[in-house]
Amino acid sequence: MDLHEYPRMLRRRWFVIVAVTAIGLALAWVTLPSSSAEKQAAKRDVSFKSTVVLVAPEGTKPDLQLAALYATRGPVPNGVAQSLGVKVGSGAGAAGAANAANAATSKKGGATTGAQQTVQIGSTNVVARPDTGSGSLNIIASDKDKLKAPKVAGAIAAGLVTKEKNDADARHQTKEAVLRLASDQTQVALNYASLAANATPAAKADRSLQSALAQAQKNHTDAQDKLTTFQNNGPAAPPLGVLSPANTQRFVKKSNGLSAPTSRGTRLILGGGLGLLLGLGLALILERLDSHVRNAPTAEKLSQLPVIAEIPHVRVRKHNRAEILSMVAPKSQYAEAYRGLRTSISLMSMAHASGTLAVHPNGDDSLVVTTEPQVILVTSPGANEGKTTTSANLATTYAGMGASVIVVDLDFRRQKLFRMLGAQPGPHLTNEGELGGELRVDLSSVIQPSNVPGVRFVPSAPRDALPEHALRLARAAISAARKSADVVILDGPPLLLTNDVRELVPYVDAVVLLAREGRTQRRALGRASQLLRRIDAPVVGLAFIGSHGSRREYGYGDDYGYGYGYGYRQPRQPRKARKGAKAAAAPPTIEDTVISLEDPPDLDLGSDERRAGRLRAWPRR
Repeated sequence: MDLHEYPRMLRRRWFVIVAVTAIGLALAWVTLPSSSAEKQAAKRDVSFKSTVVLVAPEGTKPDLQLAALYATRGPVPNGVAQSLGVKVGSGAGAAGAANAANAATSKKGGATTGAQQTVQIGSTNVVARPDTGSGSLNIIASDKDKLKAPKVAGAIAAGLVTKEKNDADARHQTKEAVLRLASDQTQVALNYASLAANATPAAKADRSLQSALAQAQKNHTDAQDKLTTFQNNGPAAPPLGVLSPANTQRFVKKSNGLSAPTSRGTRLILGGGLGLLLGLGLALILERLDSHVRNAPTAEKLSQLPVIAEIPHVRVRKHNRAEILSMVAPKSQYAEAYRGLRTSISLMSMAHASGTLAVHPNGDDSLVVTTEPQVILVTSPGANEGKTTTSANLATTYAGMGASVIVVDLDFRRQKLFRMLGAQPGPHLTNEGELGGELRVDLSSVIQPSNVPGVRFVPSAPRDALPEHALRLARAAISAARKSADVVILDGPPLLLTNDVRELVPYVDAVVLLAREGRTQRRALGRASQLLRRIDAPVVGLAFIGSHGSRREYGYGDDYGYGYGYGYRQPRQPRKARKGAKAAAAPPTIEDTVISLEDPPDLDLGSDERRAGRLRAWPRR
């Protein structure tokens, strides 16, 4: 699609764009969250983190990895969960977020972190992170509840300290029992050595026995000293102690993707913008899928025929549709377009005519004399594509040049032309006999005057006539009309729906193919053009009807009366003049729209006063 087609596309599909935009605004309005929902959403995005720091006494090197494991496995978390009445989970869901936060914290602080352990107690995520650099263990509890996080962190820390203290006490008691046992054993050994050394006078004189007694005495004394020293030192301090109580911090969850705004104005703007974009996309898709001809360049490309006229689109009131606008508004761009079509038909026909040889007075017979087309057939691929309107307006423009025009209605299946010309549907064409195998018609008995000066009307065959008989009558009427008028305009039936046009092509001088914007199908236009070329029809070109082209591309402006609108209303007069005119003349009736032919032809209808004074009305039948 060319760039200049987008504004036209927007004008054609404006309803789709507006409708989808309105739907986007409506959805944005309907989905606006309530104040309570906004508060709940705000609560869901807020969490609390409580941290308890445990350190070892100076000079000790506890196993922090083992302590982290104790904090998240075994009796410590189970006891906390039992006291809170909740269950213990693995904590794998919280581990990822906690790892990222802790890793960032450790990098900023320059410390070295070990492998952390996680556990979930109820709704609280607990992370035990050992810091080998500082010799501390951080217990971090995260929860939506501001009170649960410090409670769980403190309980885990207290449980871990208690467990470590109990373990230390157990180790102290075990070591004391070992030292006491060693002291008792040395006492027993001392007693045996004393008995052996003092049993007999010979034993007392035995140096080896006396030496063994002295060694047993020494061993007992050393064991006693160790036990006494150990008992005097008392129980050992716990390996870990609380450095600082639970420190609670509030965190707001950051969005890691797109989220709907909560502001009403922002949501409406976003909804309207998305709706507008979707509407534009849908309009573009519909335009791509549209099978109708939408502009003159496309019609020219499909038909492979030159566009010899673009007839602008005009909005006509329902009761004015039978009027010939080229006559009612001769200064409009609409009438100018049909005058251009008339000129193009003449020039294109002259350019393609074979010509006839004429003898020059000086004897030179090489000159070729070309003539303008006399019989012009107007047709289109399908129905309701502007054939009747084009025939009537084209006849008006030829009559304006002083030509005698006969308009023949060849579409006996749908007879509409008589309404525009102010004539009657009958009498119809009838056979007056045969001459050389062809029917003869008495054209004078059926021809009628029209409301256009210089234009006469010939009705079609009766509606119930057989197609073959109607075609023979049409050929006879064309032959008779050639002898009675300068120009014969044939309002033909649709090319692809009937066979009439193909039968009448040998009897015409020029064929004008029509394509109506938004009505003619692309495939139909291509088939119609191909069919005319195949039968070697004298096609002069393509007339594009109802064009919505840019109105600023043509004309001189309203000051010269060349606008696209044909506005045939009278100029506004002062209020007093309008009141006087209403009192002097009766209001016009419907019959006043049909113009008589009793007055001499005068096509200069630009003045409303001249039309009112020189043209008389016939009653419409």
